[in-house]
Amino acid sequence: MKNKKFLIVVGLAEPSAATSDIQRLRTLMQSRDAEWIQWGWDCARFCSIGHGKSRGPLFGKILVFSAYFWWSIRIFLRALFNREPALYYCLMLEGALPIAAAGLFRNVSFVFANMDNAPLIRNWNPAIKKCVERLESFVADRAAAHVLPARERWQRQDANVHYVENTPCRHTFRIAEKIAVQRGFDRDGALTVYANGWLGSVRGLDVLMNAVRGCNEKIRVILAGKLASPQAEALANSEFCEYLGLLKSEEALAHYSRAHLVFSYYDPSYAIDRLASSGKWAECILSGVPFIVNTEVETANKFRVRGACLSTLYHDVEGLRVLLDRVAADRAELISVTANLASFRIGFWDDNMASVLTGCGLQLRAGELA
Repeated sequence: MKNKKFLIVVGLAEPSAATSDIQRLRTLMQSRDAEWIQWGWDCARFCSIGHGKSRGPLFGKILVFSAYFWWSIRIFLRALFNREPALYYCLMLEGALPIAAAGLFRNVSFVFANMDNAPLIRNWNPAIKKCVERLESFVADRAAAHVLPARERWQRQDANVHYVENTPCRHTFRIAEKIAVQRGFDRDGALTVYANGWLGSVRGLDVLMNAVRGCNEKIRVILAGKLASPQAEALANSEFCEYLGLLKSEEALAHYSRAHLVFSYYDPSYAIDRLASSGKWAECILSGVPFIVNTEVETANKFRVRGACLSTLYHDVEGLRVLLDRVAADRAELISVTANLASFRIGFWDDNMASVLTGCGLQLRAGELA
C-alpha cells in the first residue's frame, strides 16, 4: 500500500502522554521527509472552560464529553469518506475509537498507539471499567498495529502487538548532548536530584520535598516541567530547588548531565502507575545517570533485580531521606548502580516506530535530521 498522507488522530484525555508522542512523531516524520497532517482535538481548552465555570465539576465533565462526542463523529465521517490512501496514527483509545468504527464500513488501516491504557488510568467503577476494556479490545483487534510501551500493559499475545519503549528520538538526544557540552554542564558539588516531565500530584513531589528538607547532607533539587499541582509549586519555591520552567525535550534531557540521581515516582494507588513505562529510565540509561523509583512500580523490577536503580516505598519520607543522606555521604553506591544501568541496551523511539509504520505500508525514506 502506498500512502501519500500520514494522518494523526488525537484524543487528549491525558495531555502529557499525547503531547510527548506528537513531539516524537513530528521529529520522526521530518527526519524521513514524510507528509503528514493532524486531525486534532484541543481537550485542554474545553477542560479549562469547564473548570472556569462556577457550576460544579459535573458541568466540566459534561462539556468535555460532549465536545469529544461531536469531535469523534466528525472524525468518523472524515475517515469514512476519505479516498486518499492513508495510514492513521491514533493516539490512545479516544483517538482510535472513531477510526476503528469507520473500519466497520470500509477498509481503514490504522496504528493504535496505546501509550496510556484507558482501563488503567483511573480507578473506574467495575461496570464502567468492563465497558472501557471491551472498547479497547474492539479497537486493538482491528488495528494494523497495536503499539504499547511495555509488555506488562497487555496480557494477550496478539499478532498485531508491537512494543515500542518510551525512549527519546535519536536527533533529540544528540541535540541534548550538544547543549550539555556548550553550557558546560557537570555533576560537581552537592548531590543533585533531578525531577522533570509532568509534575502532577501523583508524582511523589511532596515526598521528595519533605525528605530533602530533613536530610543532614546538602541536597540540591533541579525541577523542570509544568507546575501541574500544589506539590510541584511548593517544591519549586523551596530554598534547595532550582526551577527551570517548562523546557523543550532536548533542553530537559541536557540537564541530566547535571544530575547525580533522577527522581521517578508514581502513585501506586493507580494501576497505570504500577505499570509505568517511564521515559526517564531510558534517558538515564543514555545519559549515564541512575534513577530512584518507588518500590510499588512493577515494571521497574527488571532494573531492581540487577541493581540498576534505587528504590523506596512511595509514601516513605524517612526511607527516602535516609537513602539520600547515604548516597550523598558516599557516592560509591551511585557508581555501582550506574555501572549496572549501563548494561541495559535500548533503541531510539524514532527508529523503533519507523519499523512499525513501514510494516503497515507507510512509505518512509531512510535517514535522520542533520
